[in-house]
Amino acid sequence: MREPLLFFNEAAAETIEAAAARVFPSDELGVGAIEARVVIYIDRALAGPYASLGDLYRRAIAGLDAASQARYGARFADLPPERQDSILSAMEQGELADQGVPAGFMPLLVKHTREGMFCDPAHGGNRDLVGWRLLGYPGIHRVWHHEEQAIGAPIRPRPLTTVAEDRFGIDVRDKVREQG
Repeated sequence: MREPLLFFNEAAAETIEAAAARVFPSDELGVGAIEARVVIYIDRALAGPYASLGDLYRRAIAGLDAASQARYGARFADLPPERQDSILSAMEQGELADQGVPAGFMPLLVKHTREGMFCDPAHGGNRDLVGWRLLGYPGIHRVWHHEEQAIGAPIRPRPLTTVAEDRFGIDVRDKVREQG
């Protein structure tokens, strides 16, 4: 079950989740946008700091679904990956303007998908730190030892640390262990 949505309705969330999953798919190298819950990050951002982009997202979602219906007779989220790629490629080329997809939406979607993949989990994405693990990012550290600051110095492994842990004492690693 998905977390409660703040901006999207369920159908819109499914469309954006499917599109983000094609931008950053799961593959043999690791997890992708679905596992990182990028759609929750984007939902939270559109209900907060990116609220001015809400209408742009609404038009893009309606246009993606309209183009999918026109070309393949199904909603974007219900299409197989190859057909989703075809629709996203057409969007990237500016070929969906007549269906209401705003020009330049694809770069914005890519940007927000990346943000959701690699943000601090406090912002809704990067669930269970999957994006950070994919990159080998150690998380935030308020204190760096003198030896660690030297160029080329080895950095000793530390547990992943998030903003939520630092500010509120929430340990997401306990949640990861419980689920794992």
